[in-house]
Amino acid sequence: MKATIAGVWLVVAVGWVWYLRASGQSPVEWLEGLVDAASGAWWAIPVFVLAYLARPLLLFPASLLTIAAGILFGPIVGIPVAIVAATASAFVAFQIGKTFSPNTVREGDGATVIDRWSGRMRNESFLTVMLMRLAFLPYDLVNYSAGFLRINAGAFVAATALGSLPGTISFVL
Repeated sequence: MKATIAGVWLVVAVGWVWYLRASGQSPVEWLEGLVDAASGAWWAIPVFVLAYLARPLLLFPASLLTIAAGILFGPIVGIPVAIVAATASAFVAFQIGKTFSPNTVREGDGATVIDRWSGRMRNESFLTVMLMRLAFLPYDLVNYSAGFLRINAGAFVAATALGSLPGTISFVL
């Protein structure tokens, strides 16, 4: 299972880099083209959500896609679409982190900052993820580490949706 996921991840990442080089585009130019093509199109929301779901595999900045939601859909539609897409995308990364985690994550002795942070993340999952979202810590780092530490998935999803709301509103607007 791990080898399959790693293989898919590698194929997607290499394919993405190959496509960008073959087309002569930067990731931002690609996004601009997608926004131009999708503007007003009936298929814009599902393609936007799919692009957001692929984002953690490509390590594409979530902020750029969230800004694109505001351009494409405006605030009334863009905010809920961006929250749903970002939360689903975060869960994809969470699941990947969980897949590559050992079946049991060792408990540290609390002597290091990492041990204390890991313990808090496992014991107070909702609050810790919520605070990390509100502090604008790197989105993918939080997602993958939460999965790797095997925190409660429900707490992760709820804290991600709520904690991402202020940033999402500001980026969409």
